[in-house]
Amino acid sequence: MGRFIISIVVIALVGGSVFMFGRNAISTIKRLEFERDREQNENQFLRHGDYIRDLADPKLYNNEVKNLVGWWFTNLDKMYQERERPLDPDAYWKDKEARKAQGKLTEDENNSWDSNKKAFEYSKQIYEMFRRGSYSPLLFAHSNGVRMDIYNIVPVQESGQKLLKADFILWGYHGKAMGGGEAAFEYRRVVDDDTKKKELEEARKTKPDLVGLDYTWRSTGKALPNYLVPDPWRKVDLNPPAFAAGYYLFSGMHPQANKVDFHLVLKFTAVTGGSIESRFEFKDVDIDPTWKFGWDNVQTQVTTTSVPEDELNKKEGDKK
Repeated sequence: MGRFIISIVVIALVGGSVFMFGRNAISTIKRLEFERDREQNENQFLRHGDYIRDLADPKLYNNEVKNLVGWWFTNLDKMYQERERPLDPDAYWKDKEARKAQGKLTEDENNSWDSNKKAFEYSKQIYEMFRRGSYSPLLFAHSNGVRMDIYNIVPVQESGQKLLKADFILWGYHGKAMGGGEAAFEYRRVVDDDTKKKELEEARKTKPDLVGLDYTWRSTGKALPNYLVPDPWRKVDLNPPAFAAGYYLFSGMHPQANKVDFHLVLKFTAVTGGSIESRFEFKDVDIDPTWKFGWDNVQTQVTTTSVPEDELNKKEGDKK
């Protein structure tokens, strides 16, 4: 009788082990299938992204980038539903908080807790913008395989100072670290010839020797992004792959200008260890009135020979 009971126990243990092994095997297969599907989606997204990064027409580019982001989330939702996995944009941070509560964070993770939280929250804002379908770049430029989209420019208060915040996405960014940067702005006041002539005549009432008026102002300097998250797609793994996000903080634009040309230079170390420099040129940009502030003691007009009197007279004569 005792041997019979022992045999039953052994059979039950073996059967239970086989059952647990089977469950684990099925779980592993499902996980691998999910990872395979996700990798396929990412590769397809990147192939489409390579195509649209070269587009120059603003309307076409805006339309294509919206379609591509929409395609990503349509396929993502379908994949998660088919694999019965929860869509949780907070998963990364929930895992961090759980590991912190268990005392399992490394020293580096503890020391970078606040900066990691800020990076996660910024990455989630990007995710929510993509999800809403409201991503619409104001400006874009392409250089050395990287495309910069500036999608938001607004005045902000930073450490008691009024500045312009320019949020951007870097598509195709695979950098490890920023190595330097530059920013140069050329502001222009575009007016017709009649206005130029009238303003010159008015200015000569106090300065009779004026030859012409300057309608351009320049500012240059070293500039890195004030904030950069190199991997928003890791902080929120529902984001599309292979992009960086961040923002610049600039001084206000010239109060008399209505057009601006500016270029931004980024130097970064590639994942292969080499150095890459991308130069992003934004030309003939209309200046929004809310971008104009600062320049407190700027002269109303700066004298120059850029609009000479004989040229004005010649153009006036041509009209007669």
